[in-house]
Amino acid sequence: MMKGFAKTKILLIILLFSGLYSSAQVKYAFLRDTISIQSEQTFMNFLNVSNESSQRTVLYYDRSNSNLPKALIGLPDSIVLQAGEAKKYPLKFLANRQTIRRNLQSFMVSLNGVRSPDKSVMQSAASFYTQLMDAEGLSIGLEQDEVYLSQLNDRAQVMVRLVNHGYVPLTFTLNLSGVPDGLEFTGQTMRMTLEPGEQQMLPFEAAYRTNFKRSEDFIVTIKAMDDLGNQLAVKTLKVFSITSSRNLGQFSTLLSNPPNSISLLYGNLNGSSDYFQLRTNGKTVVNGSSTLEYRLNMDRYSQQDSKILNVYDSYLDYQTKTWGIKVGSIYESSDFQLFGRGLKANIQVAKSAVLSAMALENNYLLFNGNSFNRQGARIIGADYQENSAGNNLRKISYIYSNDRYTGLNAHQIGMRSDFIISAQEKLALQAAYTIEQNFIRNTKAQQGASGGINYQRQTDDINISFNSYYSTPYFTGLQRGLFFGDLRTDWKLDRDGYKSLYAFGNAMINRPKFQPQEGTLMFRDFKNAIYNYGLGYQLRKGSFHTNFSPYLMRQSLQTSGYEYKNPENTDWDASSIRMKVLTGYTRGLYNVSANFDYGYTYLNTSGNPMAPFHSLKINASYTMPLLGFTGTMQINPYYLTDVLNIGNQTKYRMYNFGPNARVYGWKQKLELALSALYNYYGYTHNNNYTINAFAKYEFRNNWIITAEMQYAVNRQRIFRQEYASAGGERVDLENPVENYVHNFNVDYRQLRFGVQKKFGRSINTASRKLKLNYFEDHNGNGTKEDDEPYVSGLIVKINGQSAQTDRKGHVEFGVEEKQRYVVRVNNTKGWSLQEPTIVFTDKNKSLQIPLVKTQALQGKVIVKKNKYVDNSPVLAGIKVSATDPFGRVHQTYTDELGNFIFYLPRNKYMVFIETKGLPFSIDNGAEEVTLKGTPLDILTFIYTDERRKVGVTHF
Repeated sequence: MMKGFAKTKILLIILLFSGLYSSAQVKYAFLRDTISIQSEQTFMNFLNVSNESSQRTVLYYDRSNSNLPKALIGLPDSIVLQAGEAKKYPLKFLANRQTIRRNLQSFMVSLNGVRSPDKSVMQSAASFYTQLMDAEGLSIGLEQDEVYLSQLNDRAQVMVRLVNHGYVPLTFTLNLSGVPDGLEFTGQTMRMTLEPGEQQMLPFEAAYRTNFKRSEDFIVTIKAMDDLGNQLAVKTLKVFSITSSRNLGQFSTLLSNPPNSISLLYGNLNGSSDYFQLRTNGKTVVNGSSTLEYRLNMDRYSQQDSKILNVYDSYLDYQTKTWGIKVGSIYESSDFQLFGRGLKANIQVAKSAVLSAMALENNYLLFNGNSFNRQGARIIGADYQENSAGNNLRKISYIYSNDRYTGLNAHQIGMRSDFIISAQEKLALQAAYTIEQNFIRNTKAQQGASGGINYQRQTDDINISFNSYYSTPYFTGLQRGLFFGDLRTDWKLDRDGYKSLYAFGNAMINRPKFQPQEGTLMFRDFKNAIYNYGLGYQLRKGSFHTNFSPYLMRQSLQTSGYEYKNPENTDWDASSIRMKVLTGYTRGLYNVSANFDYGYTYLNTSGNPMAPFHSLKINASYTMPLLGFTGTMQINPYYLTDVLNIGNQTKYRMYNFGPNARVYGWKQKLELALSALYNYYGYTHNNNYTINAFAKYEFRNNWIITAEMQYAVNRQRIFRQEYASAGGERVDLENPVENYVHNFNVDYRQLRFGVQKKFGRSINTASRKLKLNYFEDHNGNGTKEDDEPYVSGLIVKINGQSAQTDRKGHVEFGVEEKQRYVVRVNNTKGWSLQEPTIVFTDKNKSLQIPLVKTQALQGKVIVKKNKYVDNSPVLAGIKVSATDPFGRVHQTYTDELGNFIFYLPRNKYMVFIETKGLPFSIDNGAEEVTLKGTPLDILTFIYTDERRKVGVTHF
């Protein structure tokens, strides 16, 4: 009986597997499941289709259930497979912004067998992924890496430039950390979306609150964070307290901290106070695979008849393949205030999992020579992070903070997990729990929590994204007491995505609460809410892009005792109808962008200004190799928080604009730069005029000297607080009035001199120099002629490292000895290499590389009618060749309709189709074409099917 049961069990297993096998007798799959791609390069995959059934099968390409973008070589509309037959079909794509929408993107194809004899033998779909290897994404730029707070009014303005270099829209908020107590940064940090290629200029102002004791030099970290806390980009800004609000750091390469270098800089302000700065940093390989990274920043300066020494932003970071340790300045991307001096250790516990622990004190200065040295919060924390396939992140973290100055204890535990629902859908969830208590005042412990969801669905024609985040008022994270919700839907109006329509709606309500705190740091209760609803239309054509978006904006603001300028209790509402226009043009090194936001405010209960009123915000920039211009303007308040800065004045005006120029000489060894800037702040009536000049010269053996000069004039209107009086007695002491007294002019002069020495070998152990000079090869012979200019602004890449050619088409890489390198260029400006550049670095090399302009050449194969042929031939996969005068052959393939396209350098070509041994012939043989940049007619080749020849005999 047991033997019979065993036989029955085996038979059931065989029948089960037979059933599974028969349920997918028509199979198809891609040859490669994951393909690494480069921007502006072509890539291919093959679809293998097999009919393992005993019947003839006809398959159809189901476009409605597939997400293949427009292909250079695509699938035919129908596939005919005989019993037991298998076929392979090539697919070829170009990695551009019309094809690639994500860094990790799914390509899915579905074949429909509705006309096959057996519909039950079909599988649903097949897919593969592409991984963009050179995705750059978002970048944050600053007009200068250092700013100086004015000694007159403790203010400085910062211009932040955001650029989306990637292929997909990026949605993020700006997060500022490292801001010391008493300093306020005002500007737009709300959630924003940048389309591919779009840029945005945002003005910020740093200012100390009235009568607050100023800190020493510090660094503000500006981070772009997505809705789940991922860091998309980061930039650090150093703020000085010893001079005026502008500095020429924007031109200084001395301050850029190149690898393995040491710098000494001397500065003098107004001929009275001076300072010295010592900087060194680098990265080196230890024991073949481990790395040691180091950085030291030390300042010694005179202030108020005292000598002060500060050490900041300095660390040692040692990393091996399995563990690492960092000592010194610690910065972490977390929903908690983490910046300071301490230690961090990490260990790899699995192939894609890392466990980290840290202990630090929130104090930017490692050593502070000033007697005013406030102790920051002491923090310990740990996190476990795992990155699985498909860039899925799973993370859990714990943070404990003890602040002896404010008297606050805080615990926070958080987690996050990503999920891929399907090839088109992705979901991410996050949550956190906190406890906060003032241990000095022994207050009641306040609990907090937060949660977030991010859902995305992306298809060929429509994209949907929903993001929401909520935290309770006593949540200890940076997003304290915040509710945020956003829903956006994008519809493509054409297949290539050049035209699109979108709708959006979002709400942000910020209502934090705070425990009583010790010291002078006090937070008032407030509530700020902003709602936006709108539509948008986007158009992209070549190098030009524009975006129109009408929207409705509603706001509310509630404060308690903000300043003497405003009522003790503020409860305001405002509503506006607005129109945003974003437009830009980018070509080579030339870039023009302008962002306009006009609004009609029909409700404003603050009464300042009285509704209705018009408001306007403009950001514009123009850059070219020698000259540039940037400007911003705002007329009347945009946010209700802007009204808090107006005071008793009824006009809100802010202007900032100026030109800049940069020239090079003596083989790029000499650099000169000059800029001018005008700032006007209407709410303080400040006019600031600044001129900056910079010079740099590079000597032999990696020595560099720099010199900088700044001259600024600040013209400020001085006000005095006065009280209403009656009969000689002062009254109404709670409500002083500001009356204008006179103008006050102050000028600032600053000189800076520096010397720098680069030393050692960089982390890539470069021991050879590879110099590449790119020129425009007019005649296509590969040799540099006198009338052929060099190409500037070209992006050149080696092993993932990028560089941009200068005005003379020159770029230089440090490379390893006796290595083979493949040099690539980005074909975003229409340039193409005559042939791949492959270099073997047996010595220092300098190469002249010819470039030619590419042009699209399109053609079509048309089948000649033949009444003796029963069915139409398959036109997909026919090889088309184009030969230039130097014998170089370029090839492409036809798609299922017989269409083909080349991207060829401008030259003469003989285009033909080789038919030897194939069951067809081409009536018109070869076609000669000349590409000069002007549009050409579509090439046509006449296809004669010779699968069946019919002889006719006359009697």
